[in-house]
Amino acid sequence: LLSILAAPALTRIYMPADYGVLGTFMAITGTIIIVATLQYGMAIMIPEKKEDSLALLHLSFLLVCVCTVITFFLVWILNKPLLRLIRAEDLSYWIYLAPASVFFGGMVSPLSVWANRAKAYKVLSLSRVVPQIFTVVVSIIIGLLVKGPTGLIISYILGQLINCGVLIFFLIRSEPAWLTWQPVNNLKRQIKLYRAFPLYTLPAEFINVFTSNLPVFLLNRFAGPVAVGAYNFSNRLL
Repeated sequence: LLSILAAPALTRIYMPADYGVLGTFMAITGTIIIVATLQYGMAIMIPEKKEDSLALLHLSFLLVCVCTVITFFLVWILNKPLLRLIRAEDLSYWIYLAPASVFFGGMVSPLSVWANRAKAYKVLSLSRVVPQIFTVVVSIIIGLLVKGPTGLIISYILGQLINCGVLIFFLIRSEPAWLTWQPVNNLKRQIKLYRAFPLYTLPAEFINVFTSNLPVFLLNRFAGPVAVGAYNFSNRLL
């Protein structure tokens, strides 16, 4: 509802091409985020023992950090060939923020599952509503001060950060034991026990996310950022 109410203001501040840059950024980082935890975070709901769920949570944190580091090096090494391939040269400056987006977005997934396991539905609601409010407000303020997609991308990453922060704050308040690192043997046991998630769930989720982002990549290559912006904005409102 907030996105729809803010649409008339945002469309007068930002050009369709600006939303095209944001849409391409979201498509690239969103495709990477889906593999960040190898879907082990989804298994947090299953174990009966809290220690095993914490082990899966810690494993997810480790995998997100590894994925962030890999993304950082790929961005610095392959950003130009990649952006040239999909004709997204307008993203050449903003692509360096991709590791931050991957980190915050990757952390949100296992933290959300943990909050779901704890039946903290109010926290889950806050983690969605509060970032959305900040995203809209910040994008409007920055958009009035700076032209281009700056406000859209910064507000998007800020929303991810706030989402992650709300969930981490709940984790710290509700589960002091999360700071106690689980033994390596337990981590290995959870990896083996729930190996079906990276083997079966991950490919399915990756194909699902990639195909949903495929129009962005194709439109960017064959129609340009203005078409991507129109598609992205319409998709967000829908």
